[in-house]
Amino acid sequence: FVLLITVTSFMFLIMSFKEENAKKSTLLAMMAGIFVGAMSLTWVAARYIYSLIALYAVVQMLIDIFRSKINSKSIRVPLTALVTGYIIAFPLYFIKYGLKPDLPLYLILIVAGFGAIYLLIGRKNIPWVISIPGITGIGIISLVFLYMIRDINTTNPIISPLRSLAITIFGGVYHSKVSRTIAEAMSFGISKTILSFGPALYLMAWVAFVYFILWKRLIKKWETVVVFFTVWFLTDMYLSASAGRFLNDLVPLVAILSGAIVDLIITKTNYKQMLKGIKSTGGFRGIKKSVKLLHVFGILFIALLVVLPNVFLSLDAAVPGIEKREMFGNNYSAGFGLGVHTEQYWADAFSWLRKQNENISNEADRPAFISWWDYGFYCVAVAKNPTVADNFQEGIPPAANLHTAQSEDEAIAVFIARLVQGDMKNNDGEVSEGVRQIFEKYFGNNTSDLIDIFENPKGHKNSSYGEIVGKKYGGKKYTVREENALYHDATKFLTDHLNDNQINLLYRDLQIETGKSIRYYGVEGYDMNIFNVFTFLADKGTFSYETREDDYYKLMYMDANGRTYTVEQVENLTKMLTKQQIWNLHLRNYAKKKMPFFNSMAYKVYVGPIDNRTYDRYASTGYFYQLLQLNHIYAPTEGLKHFIAEYISPVTKEKPMYFDRARECLGMPAVVIAKYYEGAVLNGTITCMNRPMRVAVAVVKTTVGTSVKIKHDMMYTDNDGKFKLIAPAGNISLVLYYIAYSGNRPVEYDVKEITFNSTTDSQFSPISEDEATRRPGINYNRTLNITIDPANLEGIVFDDVNGNGSYDAGIDIPLKDIQIVLKDNIHYNSYLAITNESGYYNFTNLFPSVYSLTATENGIDLHKNESLFLGIGNNTYNIAKPKTSIVEGKVYLDSNKDGTYDTGEEIRDAEVKLIYSKTGKEVANLTTSQDGEFRFTDVIPGSYTINATLLNNTTNAIAYLASESIDVGENQTIQHNVSLELAKIGVSGYTTYNSNPLTGVKIKFNAAPVENNTAESASVTSNSTTGFYSIKLKPGIYNISASLEVSQNNATTRYFYSGTLSISVGQTPITNFNIALIRED
Repeated sequence: FVLLITVTSFMFLIMSFKEENAKKSTLLAMMAGIFVGAMSLTWVAARYIYSLIALYAVVQMLIDIFRSKINSKSIRVPLTALVTGYIIAFPLYFIKYGLKPDLPLYLILIVAGFGAIYLLIGRKNIPWVISIPGITGIGIISLVFLYMIRDINTTNPIISPLRSLAITIFGGVYHSKVSRTIAEAMSFGISKTILSFGPALYLMAWVAFVYFILWKRLIKKWETVVVFFTVWFLTDMYLSASAGRFLNDLVPLVAILSGAIVDLIITKTNYKQMLKGIKSTGGFRGIKKSVKLLHVFGILFIALLVVLPNVFLSLDAAVPGIEKREMFGNNYSAGFGLGVHTEQYWADAFSWLRKQNENISNEADRPAFISWWDYGFYCVAVAKNPTVADNFQEGIPPAANLHTAQSEDEAIAVFIARLVQGDMKNNDGEVSEGVRQIFEKYFGNNTSDLIDIFENPKGHKNSSYGEIVGKKYGGKKYTVREENALYHDATKFLTDHLNDNQINLLYRDLQIETGKSIRYYGVEGYDMNIFNVFTFLADKGTFSYETREDDYYKLMYMDANGRTYTVEQVENLTKMLTKQQIWNLHLRNYAKKKMPFFNSMAYKVYVGPIDNRTYDRYASTGYFYQLLQLNHIYAPTEGLKHFIAEYISPVTKEKPMYFDRARECLGMPAVVIAKYYEGAVLNGTITCMNRPMRVAVAVVKTTVGTSVKIKHDMMYTDNDGKFKLIAPAGNISLVLYYIAYSGNRPVEYDVKEITFNSTTDSQFSPISEDEATRRPGINYNRTLNITIDPANLEGIVFDDVNGNGSYDAGIDIPLKDIQIVLKDNIHYNSYLAITNESGYYNFTNLFPSVYSLTATENGIDLHKNESLFLGIGNNTYNIAKPKTSIVEGKVYLDSNKDGTYDTGEEIRDAEVKLIYSKTGKEVANLTTSQDGEFRFTDVIPGSYTINATLLNNTTNAIAYLASESIDVGENQTIQHNVSLELAKIGVSGYTTYNSNPLTGVKIKFNAAPVENNTAESASVTSNSTTGFYSIKLKPGIYNISASLEVSQNNATTRYFYSGTLSISVGQTPITNFNIALIRED
């Protein structure tokens, strides 16, 4: 479109140059100006066409001066085109800048000023040897002036446009931070430029320019049209080397010039004469006689170097990217591509948005939409809705700061700052009296500080202006700019001084005062892929632009085994490993996202409450959306109470509006549009059986496009059953639910859903737009009294004879006297029931809640369910007694210490007990057989302890013992051997000195170094009051040592003891083993 406007404008300009009649020439120049104005209204970089025409005008006048051929047309035609274009675009410039001069106006003034000098030189007939040096001097002085102001940060309305011109002249066409984030603003390099046209066409264009333009027409004839063509060609060549987007502007030039070469080839080869010769002679003889080598060369040249490559490039460009593999094969690497999918899914989104505000006839009064600037024109054209950011690259600071905002309050603060900026624009750069009074209402004595932030963002006392972005990560190049300092400082001030309710009320009051509002916030999947662009342009991060880490990202590496490395670790590896070893690691770099990315408004609105690990692992798989759906966790804006997802792109067969522009979030619904609501206030009480009920309550709204029920404001009722929630407009629902955990995974149980769709009960009628936006005079508070019916539970406990898992009367056996314990996990109430002869039990008048149920028979749990949800009304829960199991094995003494049972190690006559671990109840006991075997039958599944003991036949004391835990499942036969160990023998006594207690003595029982000693070293300290000690020791031979140091009156007294002790297997406890210490002299 821009290319069409540009070429059409230049066409009329050339026609104006060639027209001899002054009136017609002027009219044609005005036609050119109409298209200059059209470009000004549609393209943010329209200064390109002003600059090109102005440059031509100056060059043409310089040539005329040098040749002493002053022609009024040289100034009249370009100046008419420029002035006409500017007049057409003036309303837009006035809206954007007011009466402040802008760059197109300066270019017009420069051309007009230079034109006046030009005409004066012609009138006075000043020779070029005088005029050219004079003009050169003026030019040098102007360039010096521009060079001096290029680094001056100024808001002076006169200097600012000239500074922009200076930066362009000395810093390149694209020099802003914004241009660093636009792919087409990057330099493509000479190779990509040549291949964009094909080497043949590109080189043919240069040959034609040099031969036809420079040699044949310019140097020899100095024609006006040729001068313009030369300036156009050289300027676009320079611009295409500066930024890839200017390749489009080269297209007509390359087409015209290469076409001239093709025409020359066709003319020189004289195909007409060849055809005439073939026709006159006829047959093969005519072809042989008439067709020359030059003819063949011409055909091959045009076919192979002109037609064929460009047909293929055209086909490559015309086939949509998603269909290229199907047409060209899986390994095809595209050079270009046509894609209309983005336009399709945004068109669908904006078609929905258009319907939301059709009742507001004046489009300017509709609530504004904010998203990244790429989609602004779509919004205006399709939705007929005002937009904050657009393709003129206006509104980037609020959009970037909104995307990166870390809370709803911060996001609303961005809205507030934007409205205040608009108010100031309409009030000569100052906060209006009406807005000032609103600030005083909320901030009192602090009002002046906030106003200073808005009116003097660079100079107020706590300004962030000029702070280095990413300084702690090594950033040096970028600083916080004025436009972002305002948003940083204003949002911090607002969120520091106001709570959630206050900041929403402030925004409401500002909307009423200014008559403007921002309510719709759109995010698409691509925004997740370019999030570092938002942080960069918000002056909050520099990742990938200057630093390898910022608050949102960190550069990391991963090897083929999934192990991750920091940059520093990789640098260390390069010092330690060879190149081949480094290569074998197959390292790839990736950007690790930090929590501020996941806490951002862009992420919360588009993705929702998905944790960072899930996103990092699955977002680039292509089945991320399906995974979220499968686990019922896809819920954009969930947990946000003011920003409500209203529209999610449909992903049906009829409307496949999925995202496919980049890897992250591939296949997800392309667009989410959230609407901001101050919110109606729902104050309520929930009771059950006249008692307050503790339950989670959430406001739920269902989206359109892709239908998703999303929880927004949510809380648990307090001890009095009370809640307070914020609700959006529409047929919302209140969902009462509980959260229980299955392992670490939360599971939600809905108690009741209350839909606000009543036509008779005002409490539960739909929330109106006026309530949800808290319009003046509207009562936006609702008081709700919600009564929940109780829950009842009944069931039968039975022995499942036929094993089908359900109770069948007459077949299965009911179990009586089974104890059923029911515990409310939320309200902490406990209930008990005993089954009757029919195995039946029941509970009535329970809170709907999540319970723990345990069925016990003779002190052993038959069944346990720790997350049994009982809903409103009657609930049935039958319990089948689990199939019993067998536990068997051998008791053995591990003589060879190999840790397993070996033949000959079995122990007969050992007593084995089966203990129920939960209660310590003895379930069964027996004595091992001749082969050391034991066998317990009819064991109910559960956790048990097997205790085995073997007595000393002489002392009748325990000689060997074992205690091992075992988990028994249902209907199993478990083999479990039990290894006996020596039973420890109790040893006790006193530590003394001269028959008096000596307290706090440390006693060491060390295993004596003798063969086959079974002793195990141990130690004990005697009582600090009585000197008594007690310890259990394995049978064996011990060396005993005891010592004590006592410090008193700067003197230390030492006591010691040494001796031996022999303990037999299975002997009785040793008492009164007193240890008499002696004092060291």
